[in-house]
Amino acid sequence: MTNSAQPKWMLAVAGLFAVAGLVLARLAWVADPRVRVPPGIAYVVAAVLFSAALMITLQVLGIARWNDLLAAVLLGGITLETLWFAVGPGPRPCLVGLWRPPEGLCRVTLGVCAFICAVMTTWAVARHRAGRRVH
Repeated sequence: MTNSAQPKWMLAVAGLFAVAGLVLARLAWVADPRVRVPPGIAYVVAAVLFSAALMITLQVLGIARWNDLLAAVLLGGITLETLWFAVGPGPRPCLVGLWRPPEGLCRVTLGVCAFICAVMTTWAVARHRAGRRVH
């Protein structure tokens, strides 16, 4: 017999995610120069961190009803972030180990990643909607 609930110490991880999201949102709000992305992208990342914290908390409590919806929020945020990296303004130098591929290759790769995340987001929304009809 398996228990799908996470161990209670995972609440500390959820707390860390929530605090990180709060700190990032505040830094974006006050236009701190350490935030080197547009405020909208920083808020999306903060929302992803809060969603992760909520998902972990609900899993520790054994509540699985919202997993697919929270996964969709997480994946949607990651999609937006990755899409910004792929098509956003400014240079996008990247480093893969010791190899520095051309910027165009990095942008195309990140665009493909954004597409994959968008497909997974759509799938998570569909799973959530299908699960709600069953209940």
